[in-house]
Amino acid sequence: MNKHENTSKPNHQDRRPVNTPIDKKVAPDTPPSMPEPKHAPAKTELPINRR
Repeated sequence: MNKHENTSKPNHQDRRPVNTPIDKKVAPDTPPSMPEPKHAPAKTELPINRR
């Protein structure tokens, strides 16, 4: 969702060049559409701690 907006709004990228890389990392972690990467490491840590 954020990737498409950035491509459609090239002005936004030029205005916040420092926020571009940060937004990219926070984008996949912010939307609930990609909660797999956040749950993946948490699930792996749960079984390891249980052992």
